[in-house]
Amino acid sequence: MIDKARETKVISAFKKAKAVNFYAVGQTGLVAKICVDNFYALDDKFLFYTYPNKLRHRMEHAEQEIFFFISLSGETDSVIDLANHAKKLGHTIISLTNLTDNRLARLSDISLFCYTEKEIVDNYDVTDKTPILIVMHSLFQAFLK
Repeated sequence: MIDKARETKVISAFKKAKAVNFYAVGQTGLVAKICVDNFYALDDKFLFYTYPNKLRHRMEHAEQEIFFFISLSGETDSVIDLANHAKKLGHTIISLTNLTDNRLARLSDISLFCYTEKEIVDNYDVTDKTPILIVMHSLFQAFLK
């Protein structure tokens, strides 16, 4: 499922960037933060943002930085808003979304995909986030090389 050509492009971009700024919300954000912490252990240029206003501020002052958005739906309005802002400012955008046609993937310079099916139990989203971990771990391993 992991597209090695895209993974190679991402790793090349990571190595050239002054910083790699990650953003995700909700449960996806919790999983993403764990993954970004692993990258941070290797290089402090990998940062995770919880608050959109802090990320927007970073965008306004960034040069040669990447903005990496993770959203399974690829349709989360707050994520799309930030990705649009980064695009307008000329930043490189990387996304990780579910394997669907979605706005975030279309906005991105490099789109990565995973596959999971949305699952709701008693009105609670229990969608499996393991595919995010798999793709992010593959990126981590590739960055180590």
